[in-house]
Amino acid sequence: METRRGQASTEYIILLAVALVIMTMVTVFVYLWPDYTYSVRKQRSDDYWNNARPFSVKSHMMVPNQLVLEIENKEPISLIVQRIWIDGNSFAFSNHSIPFTWVNTTQCPSGVCAMAMRPGEVQIISSENFTTNPANPCIVGSDFSPGLTYEVDFGVQYYYSDKLYPENQTGKVKLAGTCTAR
Repeated sequence: METRRGQASTEYIILLAVALVIMTMVTVFVYLWPDYTYSVRKQRSDDYWNNARPFSVKSHMMVPNQLVLEIENKEPISLIVQRIWIDGNSFAFSNHSIPFTWVNTTQCPSGVCAMAMRPGEVQIISSENFTTNPANPCIVGSDFSPGLTYEVDFGVQYYYSDKLYPENQTGKVKLAGTCTAR
């Protein structure tokens, strides 16, 4: 019987090449998977909050030490926003040292805040000095770099007729985004 030395080395090289291709594919998959899954969660979050009721979040961003939200009243009646929560941290308007910025309405007078929103009205809300960590990963001085991602619970406390009986809107999907440098 003849021995074929070349056949064994060829089989070994082919086996080694197959193993190398598999290891490369696994490495690429492990490296790219987090970005892919985050983009899916971000798209799901945007879809959910754009269609939420009574308030939808049309856009949002976190910049160093600041949160900016664009919310819309989707109900056919006027609603009054009392509070906004991010990861359980309340942004009660009366508790903020720098008042929220309202578009088309006045700012918080004398520490008492209630923002009336007519049906279909959109308001842009910003909070200065939003340095609650871990809710805001975009805090200057805490390893901030543009591109960090966040996923936070979001809620709104509001009423439509009697402020003694407010209602809460919370979501089943977190608000997801990416820190921007502005």
